[in-house]
Amino acid sequence: MTQVIVLEDQKKMTIFNVAESCSSIAEALESGDWAPPAENPAHVDMSEMCMLHMPNFVVLLPKDYQWKVHPQEDENLDLSPRQKEVLQALAEGLTTKQIAYKLKISQRTVMAHIQASKERFGTYTRAQTVSRAMSMGLIQPG
Repeated sequence: MTQVIVLEDQKKMTIFNVAESCSSIAEALESGDWAPPAENPAHVDMSEMCMLHMPNFVVLLPKDYQWKVHPQEDENLDLSPRQKEVLQALAEGLTTKQIAYKLKISQRTVMAHIQASKERFGTYTRAQTVSRAMSMGLIQPG
């Protein structure tokens, strides 16, 4: 089961689950042979989308997507080392519980690091936050 997140624009996001594997969706998208399920249509031209795929989910966003981040001139968008570790683990497809176990911290602390990262980047979802951190070179694809 793979979760597909389609960011149509700054205000519209469609999320659905498909039975296909992440890698088969990625291959089909690259060849132009994939479209969202009929019961969950996303109103976008798939040829105008770029893709970020991780073990458990795929994020599709417009090639010209503008991140909703409005930093102050003196604001530093860098993350703490622990926030980077948590987002890297998310990029690898780990759950909150698995991240907590791996880093030997509580689940509540994991969620706090994720929330702080979302606030710093001005993102709304874990997927947006991970892709933003990747685009900035702060973490590597899982």
